[in-house]
Order: sequence, then structure tokens, then C-alpha cells
Amino acid sequence: SHHGQASQREVQALHLVNHGRRWYLLAWDLGRNDWRTLRVDRIGTVQRMPGSGLPRRLPAPADAMVRQAVSRSPFPLRAELYLAGSLATLEHAIPAWCGVLEEDGDAHCWLRMGAETPAMLAAQILSVGQRALAIRTDPPGLHADLSAEVAGLGALLAAG
Repeated sequence: SHHGQASQREVQALHLVNHGRRWYLLAWDLGRNDWRTLRVDRIGTVQRMPGSGLPRRLPAPADAMVRQAVSRSPFPLRAELYLAGSLATLEHAIPAWCGVLEEDGDAHCWLRMGAETPAMLAAQILSVGQRALAIRTDPPGLHADLSAEVAGLGALLAAG
């Protein structure tokens, strides 16, 4: 699991997707009645179940579902950056692991991302390499936490 604890799932495997430097299995979890994205390197024993399963339609392209699941969904802290640039331009300039880009007109995009800690999220925001025009965060107090992380780095750098 995401938290390092072993679990068992009964799933219908639908797609194998490469994202970043990892492979993910996109599957329908029969126990939870929901889509799951499973890291292939964390899958232990696999047992084939009888029958062929029901055909399922994906609600979005498989690669987009995996990108969303691994870049944002499992994280307690989330940020959305409003960036100048078309989707075609930004998807070549911003590493895929930074988050999920969504087009907002012809000249702007939202970059949605998540992390475990304010420090990790601040580092991820700085890794984008582009100045955001706006930022939205969740939960509400996260703005102050991110500001404190960046101020701490600034103070350290200023002290030389």
C-alpha cells in the first residue's frame, strides 16, 4: 500500500501504464467498487481468478487516470498552480512527476499536485521552474506552512 502496509485486493486488471520511472496497474477493485492504481513493484503474489470478469469502460484515458492517482490523490496536502502557457508548451517544460496539467483556455493551465509535508510540497512547487500566476492550497492553513518553509530556506541562504 501507499503507507507500506501489506494488503490484499481482488481486482480486475485493465491496463499497465508507465509513468515516470515506474509501472502501474490500473484495475477495478471488486471489494471497494472503485478504480485503483497499483505500483507493479509493490505487487506480491498474483492469483488468477476464475472467469473473465466484466468489461469496464474507463472514465478517462488510462494514462490520465494514473497521472492523477499518483501525483495528487493519495496526498493529504494539495496545491494548484495557475501557469501561463498552453498545455502543449507546458507539458514539455514541466516534469510529469510534478503533477497533473489541465488546460484552462489557450494560454493558461492549472498544475495540480500533492505531497505528504509542507516542505515536500514547497520543494515540488519550486521544482516546476516557472513562476505561478496564482496558487490555491488545501487544507486552508497550508498557505502559511508553505510560506514558513520558503522563508526558512531564504533565511538560511541569506545567512550565507
